[in-house]
Amino acid sequence: MHKISRALIFLSLVAAFAFGVSPAEAQKVKCDPLPKVEWWSQSHAKVIATVDKRYKGDWEKYIARWEKYGSRMEKTLAAKSVAVVKSRGIKLRGKILETHIKQVKERIKVLRCLSKSQASEPAKDKPKAKKVTRLGKKKVVEVSGKSLDLEVTAECENNVVTFQITNLGDRWPQLGSINIYGADNKALVSKRRMKLRNSQQVTFKISRNKAKKAKVLGLWIEPSWFKRPFKYDIKQSCW
Repeated sequence: MHKISRALIFLSLVAAFAFGVSPAEAQKVKCDPLPKVEWWSQSHAKVIATVDKRYKGDWEKYIARWEKYGSRMEKTLAAKSVAVVKSRGIKLRGKILETHIKQVKERIKVLRCLSKSQASEPAKDKPKAKKVTRLGKKKVVEVSGKSLDLEVTAECENNVVTFQITNLGDRWPQLGSINIYGADNKALVSKRRMKLRNSQQVTFKISRNKAKKAKVLGLWIEPSWFKRPFKYDIKQSCW
């Protein structure tokens, strides 16, 4: 057994030198590609950065969120109902929903692999997380809390700031306020009280004329069912 182990290590070292990589790199955990779903992050590096920054390295918490999402999709399928991806205007039902559930399970499998690879990787070698994920000019953040599970995006195009909120969780138990301020002058630009359904998406467009002389806009979500400290969830400059 020891001879076999030594032989395997020797072969990995030979491969490392032959292909120009370090022995440590040669023995890293290799993970499959993430399933290709248009509205999901498909880069290992982006997922790792998200977990490091937004979940403080807590992979179990991040994976649990995907498991919860998968469970919700399975319940929707069992009820012969329709799952709606509002951000893409897509309805999932029947065989298509079954395929989507399989993709969720595949993603969770890859996430667990990435979790193991990060646990075995020296901290100095891990990619540094950015404050937000940037998709071109678009910023994306996640907002979570008690009965609160949202994706919020912000972008500037043609001198208009667009905020978009997608409810990834269950229907809100009570009304909540979506507040948009001038982050540099503290002026209240917009305030709407809503009760978002599962997968519901709402969009706010703020032109320069409506920004009340603010150069930077900040959005803060204020649920009524628990106290959430004031802090902008996302900010966007445009002018």
